[in-house]
Amino acid sequence: MKAENSIEKITSVWFKISNPLRYLSTPEIERLLEQSRQGQDVRLQAIYALIEQQTPIFSVCMEKRCAGLANRVWDIVPNDESSEAKAQAEKVKKVFERSDERSEDSLTDAFRTLQQGAFRGRAYVKPFFNNGELVWKKLENWNVLRAFNKNWWNPSAEYPCLSITDEESWRQNLVEIPRTEICYTLYSNPIDLPGVTVYLRQLVGETKWAQMVERRGNPQVVITAPEGTPDSNLNIWNQRAV
Repeated sequence: MKAENSIEKITSVWFKISNPLRYLSTPEIERLLEQSRQGQDVRLQAIYALIEQQTPIFSVCMEKRCAGLANRVWDIVPNDESSEAKAQAEKVKKVFERSDERSEDSLTDAFRTLQQGAFRGRAYVKPFFNNGELVWKKLENWNVLRAFNKNWWNPSAEYPCLSITDEESWRQNLVEIPRTEICYTLYSNPIDLPGVTVYLRQLVGETKWAQMVERRGNPQVVITAPEGTPDSNLNIWNQRAV
């Protein structure tokens, strides 16, 4: 019996990790939001990503925003009118153009990733050269934590359980990412924040509805027609309710 209980506990933990939306409740969301204020939002970021995939309005909004940013015209402008500055700007522009022509890890991919910050609160990409080509690698938000106005590398994607008031403990357990090594966006009021509440309401509503149907069968439908509707027109309202 003990062995079975152990297996059940392990299975429960695995399901909770593999699907962050499982067991989501109001107290759980409040706890996750409080942890996020302390810079530890690993699971909350995973929840954001899943909600964006499973909620049509979020996926549509993200695609629309991605299309708007990716289709913008960009240019490299020299700092001054000297021939050296113009030549440097032209060289940099060619490097970015070659990056934008790649099928993946391109400049367009970087734009798409950075726009996610408006939804999830922050987004990161790391530019580097590979065989002379500029590529952009996406850094997942559960691998980067934000605290003390700094970015910290969290390769295990686990909660480090560090205090928001003790920066030295963060340095002992995580590696600070220099600002010059990555490009990122930050938003204080991300769109996904109220989205979690909306999703929870829908989840609770569907659960209560399923429980009622399971216990009492399909509920009866009550039709209320406008006052003064003649009996000859009631069939029209009945057809609308079918």
